[in-house]
Amino acid sequence: MKAIIANGFGGPEVLQYVDVDDPSETPGYKLLKNSLISINYADTHQTENSYMVKALQPGFIPGTESVGIDKNGDRFLSVYPGAYAEKMLVPNAFCFEIPEHISNEQAAACSIQGITAYKLTENIKSGQVILIYGASSGVGTIAIQLAKIKGAKIIAITSEEKTEYVKSLGADLVFTKNPNIKCDLILDMIGGSGFLDNINSLNPKGKIIIYGSASRESTTLVDPQILMSQNKTIEGFWLQPYFGNHQEYQKCLNIMFDLVKNNSIKIISNF
Repeated sequence: MKAIIANGFGGPEVLQYVDVDDPSETPGYKLLKNSLISINYADTHQTENSYMVKALQPGFIPGTESVGIDKNGDRFLSVYPGAYAEKMLVPNAFCFEIPEHISNEQAAACSIQGITAYKLTENIKSGQVILIYGASSGVGTIAIQLAKIKGAKIIAITSEEKTEYVKSLGADLVFTKNPNIKCDLILDMIGGSGFLDNINSLNPKGKIIIYGSASRESTTLVDPQILMSQNKTIEGFWLQPYFGNHQEYQKCLNIMFDLVKNNSIKIISNF
């Protein structure tokens, strides 16, 4: 079968499209023929070996999310390493059956990106002001819509050319950088040197949730007393520990699938 391997650590230049051995059926696993492979931002960290889970050695198959068909013709969503391949062997706990009313593209978008957005926004209350970095990203586009459903006012950070697109999803204000408007929650996938500005933008009892480090910069150190004085909170979120918790992951997927089925959110898979 064909697969993409990382023959070193770095950018696209380390990726090779090669022939590798087909996986064999194994009890407790599903042998899936992939029909769709997701490319997530975390994959770029994986190939750089800058992710929180380090690769063991060059020669690995990148990717963590795909949609495939088993020997019975049933469709499954997989969240398991080695997705950049025609076929893969996936433990049953990391496979999730896709309902008929959900397309392959919708299923993939509802998974890593959708569930991350759901978890980031699940405690939002009506009237809160939410600042979302990377608002035109997969997570950002879904987070805007979920926050809007809950009655939040949304400040979006994106590039100038994507301003109208982000507004169409429900953003109330759109900027290319932090406008220093007071807010109750900041969803930060950038990190880096602007982190202190984010803390200063929080209202008392406000919270920052960090779920990425796209800047590739070290985050500014913060004096805890800045947090204490106004009861501010910094929280981290990483979806990967949920992958092996089949019941919890399935529960979140079902919520996302229902939102798509009811046209409560739009999945943008080709922007």
